[in-house]
Amino acid sequence: MDPILIGPLPQSDDERFLSCSYEERWNRLKPVIVEIYTRRRNGRTATLDQVVQFMRTNYSFHAAATEYRRRFRDWGVSKRMVKEDKDAITSALVRRKRPAASVSDATTQHDGEDRPLDYRNLKRHLASRKPCLKIAPGLLSSWNLPYAAFVSSLPKNPGEPSPFGPLGPTPDYLHIQSPEVLTPGRAAAGPSPRMQLVYDKHKEHCTSLFLQGHLKQLVVNMRKEDRSTMVNYFHDFYMRGFTLAKNWGRELPNPNPTQEFALTPQMWNAASPWTPSAFLNLSSGPSSPEASSATNISYPPTQLCKWSIHLSSESYIYDDSDDREVIAPPNSEPRSSFLDSLHQSMASNDFTTTPKEHLPLAPDLIAKSLEGSPSPLQLDAWKLAIMAGNTELLNQLFQDNEASPPAGIEAIHPFHLAAAFLDGGHQCCEVFTTLARMLPPIFAFSHNTDDLGHTILDALLVSVLRSHTSIPPDTLCKQFVTA
Repeated sequence: MDPILIGPLPQSDDERFLSCSYEERWNRLKPVIVEIYTRRRNGRTATLDQVVQFMRTNYSFHAAATEYRRRFRDWGVSKRMVKEDKDAITSALVRRKRPAASVSDATTQHDGEDRPLDYRNLKRHLASRKPCLKIAPGLLSSWNLPYAAFVSSLPKNPGEPSPFGPLGPTPDYLHIQSPEVLTPGRAAAGPSPRMQLVYDKHKEHCTSLFLQGHLKQLVVNMRKEDRSTMVNYFHDFYMRGFTLAKNWGRELPNPNPTQEFALTPQMWNAASPWTPSAFLNLSSGPSSPEASSATNISYPPTQLCKWSIHLSSESYIYDDSDDREVIAPPNSEPRSSFLDSLHQSMASNDFTTTPKEHLPLAPDLIAKSLEGSPSPLQLDAWKLAIMAGNTELLNQLFQDNEASPPAGIEAIHPFHLAAAFLDGGHQCCEVFTTLARMLPPIFAFSHNTDDLGHTILDALLVSVLRSHTSIPPDTLCKQFVTA
């Protein structure tokens, strides 16, 4: 550790008190020693060995670690474990998750001595963290990329070990014993009850961060396996919701429509702000070689679409085979609403092959966050309908809400969203006209700028250029420049 980062350096020999007796030097240097030992820098305090080395090198003060330990007891100086320490310890224990793990494997250095981890203190801290059950608007409908594509959409910072930012280090004062070779029976027994409580409480804390949309704070301390599981899980839910929205009002031949519905460039748009990157406050960037080799998310730009401006009247034949209304068979049960279908899908977990218990979050807390009236999924339903270009579904959602848009709809920037997922070959401007009819006349002017500083026209131009040219994202907007 850099000496300057540990404590104050003497400006002259007078500040070293070299002419004083040994006992008097202890008293004179006490403020410096206490400050070095207890002051937090970058979330850490100096270890006892670092204090001994710093005082020997910079103050020519030679004393053994045992003498420092005795002086600290006499002075009543102790390092109190603060909230940041407990959070760091919890994160470190979870990152080192393994079969048959136990809290007794962890020790902390306290006043220069290695002591067993104070589990009761840690347990009180974990119990004091109350989970947040209010979900960020439109969060569940933002996961339009699977994990490999999601990682490739993040800025690439060569100076950081992870695209999510520097991983939280294991605190210097914490030591976790390396795992022993376990017998099959002991490994199958799982972690100790105390360690399981740590895992469960950490899941609740992670769920609170997730529901509030604090994704960068969440993923930076996650293991890669947990990040991948979480992103792919909610991508599966996005795919189910998007497919339902795209086909709502039409008969689906397959009860699991995600298996037969082809992806479109709008659905896998890595440069769109409507991805988890928006919650991470990270701009989208080009794919990394590693991610590109794992998942190909690129589509060659098409130079023409089916807009009437590009087609002569003779060459255009309208095919309404996909738009025919389906007549319900006699005695058929009334179909549930789109909102109910989304809620039921999340509750039953039928949209994914990932079991709920494998999710690094608490599914019961997510389920509780979706309860209430109006449904917290209401904004997600509107987002999915807009992205899918299903104006029939939009009208149904509008009527189900007493012919009113949902409260807080400005949070999802509906006109920007319609521009980002523009489908010129089918619905074209119909989504815009539908929204204009539903929203107040002043809405487009009052909410003309989104969180990236883009106007509605900006979003429309970005969508057109993205679909019909090969212009790099950073040419369109500096927000898309990778660091």
